[in-house]
Amino acid sequence: MIRFLVPVLLSLLFAGCAQQPAHDRAAESRLQIVARPSPPESPLYGLMVGEIAAQRGDYQTGLEYYYAAAQAERNQRLAERATHFGLYTDDYALALEAARLWRELAPDNRLVVRIIANLELRLGHVDAGVEELQGFLASEPDLGEAFAQLTALLVRLPDKAVAREVAGRVAADHPAQAEAHFAYGAVARHAARLSLAESEMADAVRLRPHWIQARINLAQVQVALGHHDAALETLATGVEVVPESRDLKLAYARLLMNRDRVHEARTQFEAVAAANPGDPDILYALALLSLETRQLEEAEHYFLELEQTEGRADDARFFLGRLEAQRENFSAALDWYGRVAGGEYLDEARIQTAAVLASQGQLDEALGHVRSLRDARPELRTRLLLVEGELLADADRAPEAMILYDAALAETPDVDDLLYARAMLAERVGRLDLLEQDLRTLIQRDPNNASALNALGYTLADRTTRYDEALELIRRAFEIRPEDAAIIDSMGWVHYRIGDSRAALNYLRDAYARSQDPEIAAHLGEVLWTSGEVQQARELFEQALRAYPDNEVLKRAVDRFQP
Repeated sequence: MIRFLVPVLLSLLFAGCAQQPAHDRAAESRLQIVARPSPPESPLYGLMVGEIAAQRGDYQTGLEYYYAAAQAERNQRLAERATHFGLYTDDYALALEAARLWRELAPDNRLVVRIIANLELRLGHVDAGVEELQGFLASEPDLGEAFAQLTALLVRLPDKAVAREVAGRVAADHPAQAEAHFAYGAVARHAARLSLAESEMADAVRLRPHWIQARINLAQVQVALGHHDAALETLATGVEVVPESRDLKLAYARLLMNRDRVHEARTQFEAVAAANPGDPDILYALALLSLETRQLEEAEHYFLELEQTEGRADDARFFLGRLEAQRENFSAALDWYGRVAGGEYLDEARIQTAAVLASQGQLDEALGHVRSLRDARPELRTRLLLVEGELLADADRAPEAMILYDAALAETPDVDDLLYARAMLAERVGRLDLLEQDLRTLIQRDPNNASALNALGYTLADRTTRYDEALELIRRAFEIRPEDAAIIDSMGWVHYRIGDSRAALNYLRDAYARSQDPEIAAHLGEVLWTSGEVQQARELFEQALRAYPDNEVLKRAVDRFQP
């Protein structure tokens, strides 16, 4: 028996292989038939040649000599090695020959059956591939696991049409098997055939109502199709059918949050938290939910508990820093930010440290902190330039901010975020010509840039009499992002400026219902007051001032109407 001379470590899944450039497999296969070495007089010599070639990265030569040695020795391990080399080099034709020899030598090996099916399908032999898969399914004692392996194989096929056809044929052979429909649905979803995926996933859930994974996948497909109510129903029913499932309750809670059904989402999160005390993901969700609903004391409670866990301690420290900054407890905020040692908020914690220093009047220290960070993290250059510019502008040093943006854009003129920031700064200093120039450049680059369309339209409506032009720009932004509260606010404001107070109120009430932003409150209050709804306007102003006592736009609106 030949022993392997040098181990070759190739970690290859049966259905996956390295991504190589596409080529004409049929033509290459014909060449290989000519070039393929005949079984060597000395199998040991052939094996040595193949191993040396593989060590040098010439896997094609290694494949051919390994296969020749496997034929000569009738050796199962050599046939297996040759098969894997064939997968690695995308030489599916020779890999299939090696795999057939492997199966002949190891007829009870189930892995090789899947590999042969995979190779048949990659070569376009659909009928042969289906026949192999049917045999594989018939021989597997655990049909559910077999279909899971089948799904993994099919979603990795480069030809999605072939994968879909095979999945459909297999599912048709097992109409009462939930796993068959799930496999078909997964393949359809991978091929972006979402309606088919929804239908097949729904069949899987109908056949196995307690199958958590199928329900969650069905809901995800329904959301992708925009069938949000159906997705909520799928998950709500799942929570009733499998009340002990943490994953179903979390999926349901997150979807409720996405649909702005905050109180129902909280009920689900709290139920999961009660059943899983100390679970960091659930504590994190509850903490963020409390922040979203401005229940700051409750948020602090959850974040402090989360800070004691291993999973999201750094996330908790970041948000505790934010809470203390909102309370103007700047020393405590800096302490929490300084304790963030890793995680997704590490850079943001460092940036917010600069914001806190500036809030304390330590602008030079804040700017030095940002510049040092920019030197240390060049990949954050744009973000940190924007932070520096904002710090300067907020400190009434707008000319320095403009110089900063001008220099940055001279160096990198194609950075849209910098161009947008300069446009917003230009509005603050009354340079409407520069604002319009920069925003029109952004719109020219991307006609669907809703932010630029809205900013230009709003400015024209608010600061000029070019109302028709403003309305057209804002309408285009609204068509792109019809649920954006800021754009809905702009729609309301431009209608107010052209004298259509009824339409203005409809838009502004909708915007304020979506976001209790102080500037939206200022606009809605003004239109209410001028429309004769004075008491409603007073109540709105009082409510908004309690939440945002320092907002300049809001204070100017209030002073104008109730001095």
